[in-house]
Amino acid sequence: MAIEFKDKQRTALNRIVDLRNRATNSELVFKKKLDEAGINYIFQKAFIQGDYYCIVDFYLPKPYKICIEID
Repeated sequence: MAIEFKDKQRTALNRIVDLRNRATNSELVFKKKLDEAGINYIFQKAFIQGDYYCIVDFYLPKPYKICIEID
């Protein structure tokens, strides 16, 4: 049974909220460095494609278009 897109969005959003609340020290340090450098980013960005979704720690939109995962 295929999961509806809206259900995936809801699941991803709930997971993002949880990840933001439990951010690691490394993520917080990197976030602070991005803020200090004035680089635009999205913290805990979800991407949904077909039956799957993934969440990256940082997404740097244009001009970079880079996903960063910190573990």
